[in-house]
Parts: sequence; structure tokens; C-alpha cells
Amino acid sequence: MTYSQFPNVCTADLSALYDCIPDVWFWVKDRNSHFLWGNAAFYSNFGLVSMSELLGKTDYDFAPFYLAEQLVLDDKAVLEGKLVENRIEMVNGIENKLNWCVTTKRRVCDSEGQIIGTMGISRKLVDNQSVQISINKLNEIVSYIQFNIHTSITIKQIAKEMNCSVSTLQRTFRNQLHVSPMEF
Repeated sequence: MTYSQFPNVCTADLSALYDCIPDVWFWVKDRNSHFLWGNAAFYSNFGLVSMSELLGKTDYDFAPFYLAEQLVLDDKAVLEGKLVENRIEMVNGIENKLNWCVTTKRRVCDSEGQIIGTMGISRKLVDNQSVQISINKLNEIVSYIQFNIHTSITIKQIAKEMNCSVSTLQRTFRNQLHVSPMEF
């Protein structure tokens, strides 16, 4: 699959329009999760200076394995008809800095209706969009869990370390990440 096979999705006008929105990331992938297009905000998030550096790469080229694996599984689910709508997820950036984003993904079909890939759009969350625990604090919690994953840690320990109640920690994980802290 090549960029030219997406003429109805990635016209020059549409590309230019998405490049005018610096806080929105937009991308298109083929059926094998290879990037076919991304707006400037999207590829510059990874430290790239041109779209040509993005083309043909996958999430595994830019993200830690655990994040890339989830993104590719999402692509497969979208190809099978699942909608990803306004989901809050972690996306890495330059120097593996984690960003919390609201993401929506859809299938891309050719003129005959054949599914030929996926497309998505993400917006970074800002702190005032989180009601229980700030996005920055949630990022600290995720980092703490990842750093201590090799040890036996409890929800109580995490809540104490992060100076929040167990119920707030659990509620925030369920609302923001759609899993419990232990599942995460």
C-alpha cells in the first residue's frame, strides 16, 4: 500500500489543512500498521522534521514496545470494525516523554468499499481536563508503576506514594485508562 492509494483521504488540501492545527495529531496507516501519512504536528512529536521520515514506519519504530503493541492491537481491532472513540491513552514523544491524549480511530476504505487501512486523530490532554487526579500526577503514577514493576507493589503503596486515596487512584485509572491500577 502506498500514499497514492489514499487519494480521497490525503489530498494536498486536506494535508495542508491538518498542518494548520498544531495541537491535533492526524495519521493514516495501511493494513499492516505502516504510516502512510501524518500531519506536521504528529511527526514532529517524534522529533521528525519531514513526513518522509515517517512513511513506511510503524509504532514500533517510535514507541516503547508496551505502547506500540497496544497501538497495533488497536489498529487490528479497528480493521475488524471496532470503533475507538475519544479514548484516553498514553502516546510517547521526543525522548520517550509520555503524553496523555484523547484519540479516535476509524477504518479507511477504497472506492470499492474494501478496507485498506486505518486513520486516527489525537489531541493532547491538558491538566484541567482531568477531574480526579491531574494528568501530570497520573503520568507520575504510571512512571512509578513502570519503574517498580519488578517488585511486589500494592495499590495501597501506590496511593500512599502518590499522596491520594486508594478509591481516588482506582476511580481515576478506571475513568482515564479503562483498567484498574493492578490490571495496568
